[in-house]
Amino acid sequence: MPGQRFTAVGGHTLFADLSDDLPDYELHTWLFGLPMGWLLHQRGLAPLHASVVRVGAVAVALAGHSGAGKSTLARAMIARGHGLLTDDLAVIDPRTGMVAPGAPAVRLWSASTRISGDATPDQRRVKAGVDKFHVPLPAAFRAEPARLALVVVIGLDPDATAFSLQRLAPPEAAAVLQHFLYRIEAARRIDKGRSAFAWSMAMARHVPVVTLHRTADMGALPALCTAIEQLAGKAAREGA
Repeated sequence: MPGQRFTAVGGHTLFADLSDDLPDYELHTWLFGLPMGWLLHQRGLAPLHASVVRVGAVAVALAGHSGAGKSTLARAMIARGHGLLTDDLAVIDPRTGMVAPGAPAVRLWSASTRISGDATPDQRRVKAGVDKFHVPLPAAFRAEPARLALVVVIGLDPDATAFSLQRLAPPEAAAVLQHFLYRIEAARRIDKGRSAFAWSMAMARHVPVVTLHRTADMGALPALCTAIEQLAGKAAREGA
């Protein structure tokens, strides 16, 4: 959008040139998108394009491209009593495997809010003219970091008749994780991708990575949640 300009400096400062009439929720969309991604890459903290839920004592990252269903699946998990750590952009320390908490909200398309029953007042639109909304979930938010036990990489297959899960070997997991880093082009411009490569290799050695090929059928969400809960429980026991 014309009028919104940001400059990230040294991994610690953002300069913003904003429209005077920018709504609060749209400001949040802009700040915690590309500008924050650049800032984190400048710090050497490669952010994963993922929503993260807390299942018991551990964190599960739901990664994928825009439209894969990360936030929709996270919202379904939260409705089953699990906690919210962050949505869309996940900062994970490769040395400790701890996920930093983000904002106490998820961003959902209106089709998903009709399933979850969340309100969509116009002032919560992520951007003007976009049918996607910020959904505050303060009661479900977990403000303390949690250990990442599992990464689920989501791919939407409209032609599939059932979902499928497959665990990746560490070399393939590292490649997939790097592919789903948020704004990977920023890492390549900053240090030719060295920090992103190191992050992906470190995570793949210590955290199970599973691919999920899902159907477009929203009715499959409960079964998906159950499968992820079982995987999370197994990963938590193995990593204890």
